[in-house]
Parts: sequence; structure tokens; C-alpha cells
Amino acid sequence: NLRLASDYHELAKLYIKRGDPDKAVAEIRKVLQLAFPVDYEHLVVQSIAYVSDKLGEMRRFESA
Repeated sequence: NLRLASDYHELAKLYIKRGDPDKAVAEIRKVLQLAFPVDYEHLVVQSIAYVSDKLGEMRRFESA
């Protein structure tokens, strides 16, 4: 699951870079659906925070 989450996160970063925030959010939702145990929550939070920050920079506050 960690590898899959990493792949989703990297796709989200790519979509942000390409200016497609909706696809980035969809990838982060996939990370959330993996339902990691508590020990890995900090990694999920870091991924969400990264995408949220980038969405804010893009003025996409409704998605962040």
C-alpha cells in the first residue's frame, strides 16, 4: 500500500504541475481510501498538506 500511495502522490504532484488540480485531488482521495494504520497517518497528512498548499497557490481554495 505504501508504494501505491507514493504513486498516487507523485501523480497528484504531476497534475498540479500541469495545472489540473481536479485530477490531483482525485489522486489524493485514492490515498485516503487506502486507510492506512495510525503509524502511517503522518505520511498521508504530508501528502494532503502538499497538495493543499499547491491548490492554495493556484487560488483553488474550494478544492484545498
